[in-house]
Amino acid sequence: MIVFGGTGDGDRLAVAVTDGRVFRLRDADYLDGVYRGPGVTVVGAGLAEFLERLVAAAEGFAADGRARDL
Repeated sequence: MIVFGGTGDGDRLAVAVTDGRVFRLRDADYLDGVYRGPGVTVVGAGLAEFLERLVAAAEGFAADGRARDL
């Protein structure tokens, strides 16, 4: 995985080099070169899907001030 960003509250965002999926790494351990733990979740099948979800969350926040999860 390549970590490319963060959420500002400690979570990391990473893309898998094997298949391009985008992950949120929350409360994840890094052991022997692998992120593991209950906080490893897929937030996009690829970078394009992740960015679409991010834009939708930002537009929703702009519309009503409520934060949305990716």
